[in-house]
Amino acid sequence: MSITEVVALELKQRNLLPANVNAIWIGGSLARSWGHQRSDADVFIVSPGTWVSSSDEYQSVRVSPNTVPIEAIHVNGQRWEIRYWQETQIEQLIDRVSWDSFEAGKLSLNLVETSCLARLVHALPVTGIDWIMEKREYITGSALRTSLFVDALARAEMNVEDIVGLLGSGDMNSAVLSGQAALTHIVDALTASLGEYGSEWKWRAKRMQALNPAVLPFDDYWELVTMRSFDPTQPEAWVRRIIDIYRRVSAEVAVD
Repeated sequence: MSITEVVALELKQRNLLPANVNAIWIGGSLARSWGHQRSDADVFIVSPGTWVSSSDEYQSVRVSPNTVPIEAIHVNGQRWEIRYWQETQIEQLIDRVSWDSFEAGKLSLNLVETSCLARLVHALPVTGIDWIMEKREYITGSALRTSLFVDALARAEMNVEDIVGLLGSGDMNSAVLSGQAALTHIVDALTASLGEYGSEWKWRAKRMQALNPAVLPFDDYWELVTMRSFDPTQPEAWVRRIIDIYRRVSAEVAVD
């Protein structure tokens, strides 16, 4: 059986399905064939009503209702986390990433909320494919991509400002650490501009490899992040490459 068939069967047999369901999808690494032997399965269920169970696991969100229940089970030795979102919660998230919200300075999501939308964009549908495709279209046409790009680039800018000051004071060790932080934010800005909404650190290389952006090709990124070209006797050269990449991304990448 396919993974989607296994999910549908297990949910039914274990009585983990709400009475009415809008959609079920697999998210995260398994949906993108990025998983490893110990990867959890992230299953999302959207329904009109509230899921009630004896589980005391939940995630906090800034919509109403303000929690998302989680059922944790094991299937053939693999941990599954099943998240029960209400349809109205998803609608509120989508409304919060509208262009009106962005232009009013009100677009703000926490990591759980951003992760949900990111995993909906890259969902592996189990049921409700029409619902999933409709929401995916809303999200990809929203201001989420621009908001994530702007936020990440602003963080990179703060790191670059630190780098310049640290170089001026001769504190090379701190400049290198600030360069590492800047590179992380530069890459998150770059991948967000190309439609990758995730920010999980362990998949940053996967996102860059999948996109291979012209302004910072994957091979160049990997050389920098692994510091293969770093010369401890000349740390400033590596740090200034980070500054140069930040300036190129700022000048050449446009998101609207």
